[in-house]
Amino acid sequence: MTMKYLTYALFSFFFLGISHITMAETLTIARGDGQYPPFEWLDDKTYKGIHIELIEKAATNLNIELTIISLPWSRALLELEYGNIDALTFLSRNDQREKFGIFYSGNILSTTRLSLFKHKQNQKFSFNGEMNSIEDATIGVQRNFSYNDKFDSSTLFTKQIFKNYSQVLKMVLLQRIDFGIVNELELQYAFKHDSRLQEIEFVSPPVSQTEVYLAFSRKKQTTAIAKLFAEELSRIKKGDFYNQLLEKYLSPTQ
Repeated sequence: MTMKYLTYALFSFFFLGISHITMAETLTIARGDGQYPPFEWLDDKTYKGIHIELIEKAATNLNIELTIISLPWSRALLELEYGNIDALTFLSRNDQREKFGIFYSGNILSTTRLSLFKHKQNQKFSFNGEMNSIEDATIGVQRNFSYNDKFDSSTLFTKQIFKNYSQVLKMVLLQRIDFGIVNELELQYAFKHDSRLQEIEFVSPPVSQTEVYLAFSRKKQTTAIAKLFAEELSRIKKGDFYNQLLEKYLSPTQ
């Protein structure tokens, strides 16, 4: 066998292998059963959100069929670990999850920024990332929500508990509390048509910042597909589709 023929044969084998992955596979991708606009949620039996449209666009470009399902979060993690699903959305990365999930940087779906926000006229505190810089402040938090260990355990400031971030926003606007804390994009999406957002500002740096992934199952041996998705999602994020997607969900005119 000549070198030229061997090279051609290897290339053909590789190409056919990729074609098999991208044309014959139907992937089952799970998500938590909560509602997380603008990232992902279920609306009248239709999945919507930035994560959903990114994943569906990548699958379409790769000629891969998808089945998306919602599961209780604890069960979704087990299904990924046991290889009963191919991938799970909205998953942050840690050492324990690395044992059963495949995390490629290209498969980052978004970055969750939990940030303080305040009324623009409120200049009482200047947050620098350290908890002692907001000592004696009053901060509106959501019931049963964890932000990060340092913030959750701090006793330097007063946490005033509210049912949802709509109530937190109202109290910040009335200047009854010094800060609220929220996922930036969730607040921007929920109130994108509300002119009152012009009265607040997010404080930098964020209290916590976490990248969330489309994580694939190690048990199900999805490494090849995970790499394909990572490459395609990275390409999509550099193009017009991604910019239009963000505008669709976050622009006040949409």
